[in-house]
Amino acid sequence: MPAVDSVKAWVERRPKRAVLVTAISAVLIGALVGFGAGYKVEHDRVANDVARLKRTSSTTVAPGGGAAAAGTGRRDGRVTAASAGSLTIKSRQGRDVIITLGAGTNVDNIVKGTASDIVAGRHVLVVAPGAEVVVLRAGSTAGRTVKSVSKGSFAVAAKAGAKAATVKIGTRTIVEKLSPAKAADIKVGDQIIAFGPTGTAGPVKATDVIIVPASSKLAAA
Repeated sequence: MPAVDSVKAWVERRPKRAVLVTAISAVLIGALVGFGAGYKVEHDRVANDVARLKRTSSTTVAPGGGAAAAGTGRRDGRVTAASAGSLTIKSRQGRDVIITLGAGTNVDNIVKGTASDIVAGRHVLVVAPGAEVVVLRAGSTAGRTVKSVSKGSFAVAAKAGAKAATVKIGTRTIVEKLSPAKAADIKVGDQIIAFGPTGTAGPVKATDVIIVPASSKLAAA
């Protein structure tokens, strides 16, 4: 074969090889990009799922009361309907929330207390920066745990979503405690605080319901 023809054939074949190499490279790059994008989407999905589960199972921080017990949440609202074993409240966000009451639901009124009711180990609800303190039932795990008590103040332990803090008790601080009540005492128009499991679909089965008097700062906390 003449040298000219050999060179011509080589030149003609070269673009074809270049196109083939380019096509193969494009396929490989596309596969890598697709894999990377797929990995990113899956990674983000897993991260979102983990965050959602943490929100569902972790402690819920409640306005005015600090953090509720792990796995429980606080619902505040005004009662719009009341029947045997069930309440409907209008939440602060404007949503209707159904609260179910069972034989094991603790119902309490808020009554006047004294600073001596605040003792280490008990749990309290606090309206920052200490304007009002409500001492909860013995054994309650809602609110904040009193770590220590000193003259004119007490310390609350750290909890998920809330740092340890010292609460001052002044002459204007309102100290209250709970007094047992009955479900029948809850009326339409009452402001209540209900504690129950978080992340549940449908009605909330309350473990504790506190009837909040109109004079309490917790009604607006």
